Amino acid sequence: MNNKPTAHRSKIAILVAMVVASLLGCLFAAPDGPHTLETASQPQISATAVLTRTATALPTRKPTVTFAPTRTPLPAQTDLPTIEPGNIDAMIASLYTRCKLPCWGSIIPGKTSQYAAKRFLAPLGEWYAGGESLGGVIVEYNNSPASISLSLEHGLVDSINLTPVLTKPYRINRLFTEYGEPEDIQLEVLPYTAELTTWFKLLLLYPRQGIFAVLSAEGTPINSIIHICPRNVSPDLYLRASNTYGLKEMNEIVSVVRPHIEFQPLDALTDMDINQFYEIFRGQSTTCVATNIKFQLP
Repeated sequence: MNNKPTAHRSKIAILVAMVVASLLGCLFAAPDGPHTLETASQPQISATAVLTRTATALPTRKPTVTFAPTRTPLPAQTDLPTIEPGNIDAMIASLYTRCKLPCWGSIIPGKTSQYAAKRFLAPLGEWYAGGESLGGVIVEYNNSPASISLSLEHGLVDSINLTPVLTKPYRINRLFTEYGEPEDIQLEVLPYTAELTTWFKLLLLYPRQGIFAVLSAEGTPINSIIHICPRNVSPDLYLRASNTYGLKEMNEIVSVVRPHIEFQPLDALTDMDINQFYEIFRGQSTTCVATNIKFQLP
């Protein structure tokens, strides 16, 4: 009877030893074995993954947008050929052969800088400034005051206006001979003025060349019909950049420059069209043209 407890205790000791051995086997198994507890429950996170996740989580900053101030660059300040000193008449006479309209003297609308033009005209007279958009000189030419006026834009000469004292070389036959038939001719006839005379204004338009000319003079009543005789009339000459305007644009410019003149097409006030008028006055003809306006005193 004393041997049974001893045998029972032996069985319990053997069972405990087997359990302990099994646990130790699990603890000391190889890392890549199928029972690796660390690999199954605690996955490794690389430093690269941590850094990537951190960088992605940060908010993206938008760069501050800055705008540089825009300025219109000044044109190159190239000096023009100088005017040979002498008397005013001789100096101005020397300018007519230098270039073809719309260039005058050596000033080219749309290309010559206002500074170069100012230096160029200095020998002819004192420069006057009409604000930022206008300048020129007043000269005494052929014993009469005359002005060379320049409109200015973005540092350039935008247009040139020559008064009739300076434009004798550009009378109607010279314009027709050198520049051909105008694209348009318009006319205004005043039956009488405050001085009880009649008056006409003839407009010649050369938009592609950048030229328009206004010839103004007294009309000639013949049998109460007003005739216009433009042959010996020097024009108000307006010169702008060539190859810039169409006929519509040039007419808009005229309406701004000469706002109080009510021009009408040539054939509305005479029996001539543009070509007939051109053929008559491109030569030396002194013919006068009859209008359909009567001279009647009030």
